Amino acid sequence: MPATPPETSRSVDRAAIDQAAQRTAEQAALRKVRKQLDVMGASDARQRRVIRIVAFAGIIAVLGVIAVVWYMLSSHRDPLRGTPVEIPRSAPKKG
Repeated sequence: MPATPPETSRSVDRAAIDQAAQRTAEQAALRKVRKQLDVMGASDARQRRVIRIVAFAGIIAVLGVIAVVWYMLSSHRDPLRGTPVEIPRSAPKKG
């Protein structure tokens, strides 16, 4: 069995070490990216929740305004004038 020269053995060991270091660096980078994606996903979820709440509050406000306007129109009176005054058809006769 031929013996491998020490230089070849060292270069193989060095290549294996370099590959392991590269793999470790890639795994660390992937973990960092995954963590950042999780943070971004949580932020997106919070933003969607806020949008839903604001939309719901807006719908409630619009319905409230519609109800007030409907009430004012259906009550047949002008809120600025107060109670209506009835005017008789003919003036009372003196005398």
